[in-house]
This record gives sequence, C-alpha cells and structure tokens, in this order.
Amino acid sequence: MSDRGRGPSADDRPGPDVEPYINRNAPFGPVASEQIKDQLLRDELFDRENRAYAHLMRHDPAFVVGRRGAGKTTFLHSVSNGDSGPVTVVDTSNAVAEIEELLRSLYSLEFEMFAEHVARLWDAALWHHVLLTLIQSPPEGIDQDDERYDTIRVYLHDLADRHPRTVTQDEVFSLFCERFLEEAMDRRSLARNPSSIVIGETSLGHIVGLANELLADVELQPVLLMDSIEDFKRLLIQHTSAIEGLFMQVGRSAQPKASYRIRFSFPAELWHVLREMSLNPLKDFGSFVLLHWSAREILKIAAHRYLLYLHHFHEPYLRSNRALSSLNVERERDALALLKAVLPDRIRGELGIEEEGIAYVLRHTQLLPRHLLRMLNAIWLREPARDGAVAVEPGAVIQGVRDVEDQIVTEICKAYELVHPTANEVCRAVIKNLPRRFTDSQLHRTFNQVGKGALKRANERLQQAQAAEPARAFNAFAVPDPRMDYFDFKAMLLEIGCLGRLIDETERYHVAEFEYTVHYRLAVSDVDEMCVHPLFSGVYQSMADPEIDKRVVYPYGTNPEIDHRPR
Repeated sequence: MSDRGRGPSADDRPGPDVEPYINRNAPFGPVASEQIKDQLLRDELFDRENRAYAHLMRHDPAFVVGRRGAGKTTFLHSVSNGDSGPVTVVDTSNAVAEIEELLRSLYSLEFEMFAEHVARLWDAALWHHVLLTLIQSPPEGIDQDDERYDTIRVYLHDLADRHPRTVTQDEVFSLFCERFLEEAMDRRSLARNPSSIVIGETSLGHIVGLANELLADVELQPVLLMDSIEDFKRLLIQHTSAIEGLFMQVGRSAQPKASYRIRFSFPAELWHVLREMSLNPLKDFGSFVLLHWSAREILKIAAHRYLLYLHHFHEPYLRSNRALSSLNVERERDALALLKAVLPDRIRGELGIEEEGIAYVLRHTQLLPRHLLRMLNAIWLREPARDGAVAVEPGAVIQGVRDVEDQIVTEICKAYELVHPTANEVCRAVIKNLPRRFTDSQLHRTFNQVGKGALKRANERLQQAQAAEPARAFNAFAVPDPRMDYFDFKAMLLEIGCLGRLIDETERYHVAEFEYTVHYRLAVSDVDEMCVHPLFSGVYQSMADPEIDKRVVYPYGTNPEIDHRPR
C-alpha cells in the first residue's frame, strides 16, 4: 500500500485486496466506506489531507455531524486512530433500545426518572463496554496479574455467569440493564445512583475506581464510538427520555477530566430535531464539528481511487503516459488534472450549452463524496470498454448522470423523511411547474395552485398509513401539519437543497447558493430570485421557459479552483 500521506504514484502497487472493491465495474470504488471490509484498504482510501479532517483533529469533538453521504462513519473512526486509549464500537441502536426498555419498566413501577438520572444510567451502562474491552483487549502496559485487573474480571464474570472473554459488547450492555432492573425493584434508590449496584460482592462504583486507576497508570483514556443513529430515526421520538440522557452524557464525556470519551455521529438532516430533544443543547452540544466538503476535496477522493484503478487495470497505459504517471493526487491541483484528463474537455448538455466535463458532473451533486463517486462509477459503466481506454466520451457523462440522479434525489428526500415526509411528493407536483429560475411570487403562486393539494394528499396518505400500523412505528414528525403555510413550504425546499438563492449570472450559468453550503439556514427574502438545483430539475422535470432558461444552474461552491467555505 502507498503512504496515504504522500499519495500513490506510478511506482506504487495496489495490494491484492483492492480488486474486490475497485474494479472495472466500479473504478471509483464503493460509495460508502462501511462497504469496505478490509481495514488496510479503508485506511488507504481515507484522505487525511483535507480541511474537514484537520478541523476534526484540532477540535477533538464529541459529536460529528454531517449529511448522509458526507462520510460521518469514516471520520468517526478516523478520529479514534489518533487516540491513545482503547476504542470500543457501540451499537447505538441496540443501546438506545435497551435503555428505553429499561426506562419503560421503571416508569411502569412508578419510578421518577429525570434527565440527570437517565444520564447517570447511561454512564453506568457504558462503563461496561469500557470494562469488557479492558479485559478482552488489555492495553499495552496494563499488568493482567494486577489484583485490580482481576477484580474487574471477576465482576464481569459474576454479571455474565461465564468468562468475560466469551461475552459480546451487546450482551454485556443488555446483561447490565437486566440486572439493574432486578436490583432496582428491591432497592428503589438505585435508580438515582446506578453506580451503587452490587454484582457479586463488588459495587460498580468500586470497579470504576479500579479501572480509572489502571488507565491512569498507563495514561490512557478509553473512547466509545457511537454511530448509525439513522438506522432507527423513525423511533427517535419514542426514545426521547433515553436520547435526552444520552446527549447529556456525551456532552459530559467531552470535559477535560472525563474518565472516557464518547464520539457520536448523527445526520445533519436531523440536527434541529435532535437539538430539540436535549434539555440543554448549548451545553450538551458544545463540542461538535459539522462536516462540509469543498469541490476540490471530493475530487481528490475520486482521483485517488481512480489512480489505484489505473495501477491495477491499466498499468501499461499509465507507464507510457508520463503526464499522468507523474501526478501526485495528494495535491489538489494534480487530482483535478487527472480527472480533467479522463473526463471530456467539453460537454453540450441542457439547452445546448457547452461546459467543462468536470463542471457538468460537479453541479449535479450536493458536494458530497457519495454523490460524486456514484456518478463517476455510472459514467464509466456507460463507456464501452476499449483497448487501453481510460477516458470517457461526452455521451457517457450525460447518460451516466441521468442514470443515478433519481437515486441521489431519492436518497436526499429519504434523509429528510423524519422532518419533511412530504418532500418527494411536493417536489414532484411543484418543480414541473417552475422554470429553473423564478421569483418568490412565482413560487408562491405555484404553491397555491399545486403545492397545497400535494400537501393535503401526502397528509391523507400518511394518516392512513399511521392508522394501519402500530402507533409505535410513527412519531410526531411523521405526519405533516395540514396547516403548513407557504413559508414552511419554502423553508422545506430550501433545507433539502432543492431550491437556492440566485446570487450571480455568467454567460452560461445562473449561479445560486444552496443551504448545504452554509452552516446556517439560508435566508431568502421575497425580493430574491431562486433557482432549482440541477439534480431536482432533472428528476422532477423543471418547466422550460425559453425567455428565461437561456442558462443552466451552477450551484455556488462547484468551482474546484475556489474553496467556498469561510475560513
């Protein structure tokens, strides 16, 4: 494997583990890092030379927030690579379900449990992940013959009734919750002081003290990684108490003297919902980083993968082409040069407007790595294999983008489904009645003509689905408010990146700013003009207006020569 800090060059050779992931059917590899099971290859493909990663390492956050496809999972695990303490991956869905089930049982027994008590319960339960990792994978420097270490091992043995090396992380969490409920029924004060629980002959509080001593001896701080909250987003509202306490504990783990640290990732699409579920969002979410990519950074990811592909499948071509073989794709300029060399110099797409191949592809993304990788793989699949060919023709680019833009838009709408369950149906009804560029009054008129009806139909459909399914499968956000007015409707389309604010014009482009490029709500006044994002105008067939649509939409931030993000 090449040194990722330096990047691959013509002298590097990809290892035998590359081909299952990067091949002729997927020259740019999997769109999601979790699909790559080989840890060495995952590390090889991860780009640490970018601003997003530098920001993460500098701020050492408790929360990693990013849109679906932004690479939250990859970043979450990469942060742990720089930590010196033992790392444990927690199945967040199972953990929340266990705590919620425990809380329901306690409530049924008329226990009073406030957020502070639930946070303490989370702390006690999560300590069992730390303890099990300490026994199953003892860090270097810890003496396994130490009496303190043996006491921890005996405690876990008494909890599981078998040797702790045979217990899984999910099992130890569940076993603690079961034992806690049994003990709390006999001693009600335990609910307010979970660390006082006694397993065998030893209290959890004593065990935690021993573990802290052992870790202090070797100057290590454990790290718990919590991911995949998207897997149970439909149940978030039912888990309010559990989530409130969890967020409180995650926030506390960011304090300088915390015994362990939690790294928690969740989707930016649910950012506002999750903040509302915290009793003290300013305190709980004081340590977070929001992942925002630039065009040049996602191009660098794609270029690195494609160069690995060339090494593996087009080595003779690469060696005979000195211009390509001399490129170091760790440099953003070289990464851009590689992709420009294999994508068409000019493409004539919508309205017959001629533009660069790179620009055409990038403006059909929302600046997410997953969007770009999916499009490039589709483009290369459209290009018939030819001897020695590494570049693609304009027709393959246009058709490849068409092949996947519906998948990408569907994924965007699904990511916002919890907060905007009507997004897909409303877009389908509204966008075909709008030109690519329009005024606020035009949008308002379209809302009155077709948007209200689409909202009403979606509301009726979701109410019928709710009546047909168990109540627990839905939540307060699952059915749209039938009173949604124009301003709510407009805010929804701005938030999902369907509409943006017109900020400039060039000879061939309407330049528009979209909410996914900013860290805040995009403000659009009633005198601002708006544009439909190319992805949405393609999928939902924006109405052509020959008097206005003489240019295509170019989302601000698409230019790889400029980093659009504020310093």
